Amino acid sequence: MRRVHKDRRSRPFLTMIAHLLARKARISRSDFWIAVRSLRVKYGCHVPARFPSSIGYRPRSPPIKELEAQPHALEWILSDTFCVAPKKWPESMLSSFRYRLIPSPFEFGSIELRAHVPFTVRNQKYYDYAYLKLYCYGMPIRLIAAHCDADEETVHEGLYRAMSRMFESPVFVIWATATDFRQAKILPQMWHECRKDGSKRITAAKRGALMLKLQTDLFSLSTTALDTWVSSPFILSYLIHATPKQPRSGMYPFDPYLERTYK
Repeated sequence: MRRVHKDRRSRPFLTMIAHLLARKARISRSDFWIAVRSLRVKYGCHVPARFPSSIGYRPRSPPIKELEAQPHALEWILSDTFCVAPKKWPESMLSSFRYRLIPSPFEFGSIELRAHVPFTVRNQKYYDYAYLKLYCYGMPIRLIAAHCDADEETVHEGLYRAMSRMFESPVFVIWATATDFRQAKILPQMWHECRKDGSKRITAAKRGALMLKLQTDLFSLSTTALDTWVSSPFILSYLIHATPKQPRSGMYPFDPYLERTYK
């Protein structure tokens, strides 16, 4: 089996959520959405227009029976909070945020973090992250705890640990500054990031490649990228306080099926 470098591995959250809710391996995102739509129709629940409806062409095996057999997962899927981000974070995890950068549950939940998330299923970090994203997608903590055979205090602790670890990711910290890289000036000290391949010269091509990722898909950068920016108090302070800002949601690849509870 081909081994994937840890900086390039990723597990899309909707694939993760399908596995966790149905307790069945290898569920595609499209199969999961087919099951969700079928269950909401069966139980007379409204199906929001934003939910995908395309079935595609290959044979499908939507986990309808598997999800229906999980009472806590089914309760959430049929509720009005399914894929609707809450307004605020639990007070128990507020101290996990750093630099006074506090993205909303909707902003955090909708971004595609790519390889910047835990990958190994047997690792507690994976489940802490799952708790965090489930909360962002509107699953009440009581249902998260009940479905995952944990108590609510354990879930709260997992939320805290997961967000604390996110701030150990340099790219996440830079994203949280909400810097608009289409307008922000890149300081001379910041181009050091282009020297990571060992070369002494910073070419125009390398600058262009970095700028393109900063402007269009920040999380396509590796998990170790931009660490020189975060480790520099001068650069980090500049990005937090002195750069033009942009919305944290909608500018980079995001999940269009997550809704917010406010406008």
